[in-house]
Amino acid sequence: MDEEARERHAGRGFANLADHEKDRLLRLMQRGEVSGGHWYRLDARTFFKHRVIADIPMLYYSHPKAWNEIGFVGPASPRGYVRLDGDLLDPWEAIEADPEQNHIVRQENQHVF
Repeated sequence: MDEEARERHAGRGFANLADHEKDRLLRLMQRGEVSGGHWYRLDARTFFKHRVIADIPMLYYSHPKAWNEIGFVGPASPRGYVRLDGDLLDPWEAIEADPEQNHIVRQENQHVF
């Protein structure tokens, strides 16, 4: 990806492209419309399907800063999960924010702050 970006964008690597340039390059890869010499051993569509789509989300959501986006409160270890049925929260878990019941949510979540 980086080599393709450098060829198309005056030596700038993928990380240095603007968002719209990254999107365009990814779309071209997805359609197999890239043909630089660096693709001689691996088709760009195959790379996109089996590496980009598979690896990037896994890497992104493996970082604790991204966990809030999906409502993941973190790994159970070392304490383990206590309440396994009935969709109950464990004692250290906060309840979800509800703008209409903000005062109740704030009071219920005091134990996790």
